Amino acid sequence: MYRVRLPPLVKAELVRRLNRFVVELKLNGRTVRAHLRNTGRLEQLLRPGLTAYLRPKSTGKYPYELFLVELPPKVLVPSVLANELYRERFLSTSEHAREPTFNGTRLDFLADGTVIEVKSVTLVRGGTALFPDAPTGRAARQLKLMSGLLSSYEATLAFVVLRPDAERFRPHCELDPSFCRALEAFLKAGGCVKAYLTEVSLKRAAIVKEIPVDL
Repeated sequence: MYRVRLPPLVKAELVRRLNRFVVELKLNGRTVRAHLRNTGRLEQLLRPGLTAYLRPKSTGKYPYELFLVELPPKVLVPSVLANELYRERFLSTSEHAREPTFNGTRLDFLADGTVIEVKSVTLVRGGTALFPDAPTGRAARQLKLMSGLLSSYEATLAFVVLRPDAERFRPHCELDPSFCRALEAFLKAGGCVKAYLTEVSLKRAAIVKEIPVDL
């Protein structure tokens, strides 16, 4: 299996989200702050009292990064992990370019004539994984760019669900209609949409299977 090894983690208790990039936690009886590398709302994950796991840091403003939350299930938090998991699973044995730029907009990968954008998903309701969990103009702009690139490249939008309890994926159109309009246009232009489920432990994570996409 194509696994991503996780760094050593320390156990803490969530207190509150201070702002877009910082959370407050209790660790060994003291209050600490941790960097949050996910700009979504994360309302399921950032509830007071939940068990969290932090990655200690030696650089940066904050001594920790929020890495994983135990609901249950275990849910990875940093959105960049979706890219790492996708790359390890699908691109580790092939030549590819990371973060190619087209018309001033950066995408995640270019591999074998296919442009690929990877989105992390942490919100699951009733077995359905949903993206986005906050309105995102950036994702809509990327889809419009990818639609335009389809005359020269193939294009894939990949949703990586950073938890193991989803049975299907659906775009969160009620929350972000503009994203869904861009997604519909992308599909009509010939784009491909995939969704994948992640198995998570405290030591490693891996994409384990593809799940259905309800459009």
